[in-house]
Amino acid sequence: MAREFPTYDALFNETPASIAEARKLLRGNEALIQIIALDEELIVLVVTATDAKWALAELGSGKLADQVATLRCGLDDEQWVTASGAARCAGLLALEEVPDKKQPLPFHLGVAHELYRAVFAQLEDVIKGKRLLIVPSGPLSSVPLHVLVTKKPNSALPESFEGYRDVAWLAREYPVTVLPSVSSLKALRDGAIRAADARADYIGFGNPRLEGGAHCARTLDIPDACPTTAAGPPVRVVSANDPAPGRATIRGRGTHRSVSIKEIFSRGASSAAVLENVRKLCPLPDTAFEINCVAATFQGDKREIYLDEGATEATIKSLSEAGTLARYRIVHFATHGLLAGEMAAMAKRQAEPALIMTPPDFPVNDDDNGLLTASEIAQLKLDADWVVLSACNTAASANVDAEALSGLARAFFYAQARALLVSHWPVYSDAAVRLTTMAFAELETDPAIGRAKALQRAMIGLMDDDRQDDNAHPAVWAPFVVVGDADP
Repeated sequence: MAREFPTYDALFNETPASIAEARKLLRGNEALIQIIALDEELIVLVVTATDAKWALAELGSGKLADQVATLRCGLDDEQWVTASGAARCAGLLALEEVPDKKQPLPFHLGVAHELYRAVFAQLEDVIKGKRLLIVPSGPLSSVPLHVLVTKKPNSALPESFEGYRDVAWLAREYPVTVLPSVSSLKALRDGAIRAADARADYIGFGNPRLEGGAHCARTLDIPDACPTTAAGPPVRVVSANDPAPGRATIRGRGTHRSVSIKEIFSRGASSAAVLENVRKLCPLPDTAFEINCVAATFQGDKREIYLDEGATEATIKSLSEAGTLARYRIVHFATHGLLAGEMAAMAKRQAEPALIMTPPDFPVNDDDNGLLTASEIAQLKLDADWVVLSACNTAASANVDAEALSGLARAFFYAQARALLVSHWPVYSDAAVRLTTMAFAELETDPAIGRAKALQRAMIGLMDDDRQDDNAHPAVWAPFVVVGDADP
């Protein structure tokens, strides 16, 4: 049962004054939700402009971690790559054997509904019709909550993509924004108020010049024109050869925007060795389409793009030092991401999460190796309302005991970004194109809707597009989430 908030002040170490301050920041259509994962229970606090309540669920941290891990097995197909990973996922899903690769990735709708009931069901009367600003904790930091299911599904574990088509996803009902903390909302909104008015709109970096060969067999059939609404043309995938190893029904979509520690450091950690391996990564020509389509929504004198040879670390650092980078409200990266979940391997190689840029022909120093690392990002001089990271695993760490945001995400906040678009698993490149271009198209049509609502519309547009069966699956439409201040 939901109870009135004042009886809960002491446990949260909140005061009536702090709640009053939170209400001053909230707009009438927003609900600020703090989720506390304790050893034996889950506690949810909701504050709106007019109300404050809390709810308690008997969901301990162990069961919560298992539920989140179960959901991630149905979202991230790389969880199934190794024999041990496949066995773990099969066990969590109570499957007698690993599913056939022709079946959908097994996302458990029953668990998604059970978790929705634990987190939100007791407070539906307070959050109904609101934009949700969520501060998650523990395991809930590693899954986008818009994949939860608000009504009991017809089948807990569908055997076909069609079984995922008419699901009551939380994404259909609520725009969702994630906040690093309750107090961050004030800091982020104060920063937006201080931002200069006379600034340029958009700068984008993408399509790094990479030279991957035979292992990059897949090609993308890139549309001739940019979509203008969420009902626009889909980004199609054309298979040049047999599907790559893995779950063919999803992997058949095309390239993941991710690379592994092994790919980058297989020849050692020297700058020359890293450069050589970065050059051999698969090209992402569709990222040029993505950058150009998003840039087209802004006036020519207020946008700037850097593709191919222009998308280098040296360029980005030079723009930062000159103060040019801080002129742009929106900074967009569309490229490969060095996975944030391989922390043990990263520590061994003294590596960091990173974005892949064009490797230089003539490096200016040992750090100029095609990897824009988290520590380098943190030193950039930004003043950005929104940083779009259209790459892989740029959101939460894979370790549920780690900080709520990945090193990349935290680095961009340190560099003075006020909102991010980040992903929770290796995103399919064609889906990334569709989601980002649709979100910006929605903002161009109606700038007042805000970023979270624009992303929500883009997700619904993709999940409802039946021209490609697996569009209905959350692994395709759900990887991105807005973190920070989602509204202008």
